[in-house]
Amino acid sequence: DTFGLGDLFAEATLSWHLKQFDFSFGAGTWMPTGDTWSPPTTAIGLGYWTPMLTAGATWFIDSAKTWSVSALSRYEFNTAQEDTDITPGQAYTLEWGIGKSLSKTLDVGVVGYYQQQVNTDGGINASKDRDRVAAVGPEVSLAFPKPMLMASFRYLYEFMSEDRAQGHTFALTLTKRF
Repeated sequence: DTFGLGDLFAEATLSWHLKQFDFSFGAGTWMPTGDTWSPPTTAIGLGYWTPMLTAGATWFIDSAKTWSVSALSRYEFNTAQEDTDITPGQAYTLEWGIGKSLSKTLDVGVVGYYQQQVNTDGGINASKDRDRVAAVGPEVSLAFPKPMLMASFRYLYEFMSEDRAQGHTFALTLTKRF
């Protein structure tokens, strides 16, 4: 069991909002700010920089925009890991969600992801396996209209894990709109 603060992620996003659809494109970076060698055997941080590209869409099923279906694709370009000189393989992630707005400021839904390592790790003693994992769970989002802030909390149960650790993910996401 390990608990701690993981790596920091920052992203700039462009978005377009149409009558029944929203589209977005983003570019960001995971920064190695989390602890990479915390005992006993698991680490909260990954120990390497990861630039990432993101593209996604949301379809609002009804005209009142109370029901939504969304998908988001991410592609990660991993760099060499500090202390090991191993470069983890690049990864593709597909995130999805089905949501319901209960009010102007509260949304609930079911979310999930599938992640697949695209190429093998590089470096001496690097693994030649390509890991993958899938997850599903609930999400609650709160909007704060005046300061243009949004907060979401999600829990994801990982399953179908191959060549990597399997566990539970708790994520708190804070978004500021400019």
